[in-house]
Amino acid sequence: MEFTRPKKYPIEINITPLIDMVFMLLVFFLLTSHLIGENTIDVKLPKAKSSVSHTQNSIHVSITRGGNIFVGKIPVQKNDLIFVLKRRYKIKESKLVVLRADKDIRLDKAVEIMDLIRLSGAEKIVLATKIPTK
Repeated sequence: MEFTRPKKYPIEINITPLIDMVFMLLVFFLLTSHLIGENTIDVKLPKAKSSVSHTQNSIHVSITRGGNIFVGKIPVQKNDLIFVLKRRYKIKESKLVVLRADKDIRLDKAVEIMDLIRLSGAEKIVLATKIPTK
């Protein structure tokens, strides 16, 4: 009984599609990273030389010049702010709140909102500022 060995063909792995997919993912992430902004609410922040970034895992509350309040990009009434923030704490699992208040609003309005944020259970409130340009 004679056995014949099967012919051995060289194995080739074509990695061109893999490289194409890697480049496509790279381009996708590069393009979308520029589109993701901190907030698109029009707020003119006050200037401070000691500005520090607190964007990671924080909740942004914005107060516009007209007195409108936003949590993230969602408009919120002052009476609902505590409820909305408590829900956000559960979702984000963070109680760091960044207050982005327009530089032209009255101080008593900012203090009132800060008080509501503190009553909602925030562990830390940070005032957002802008680094002055030379």
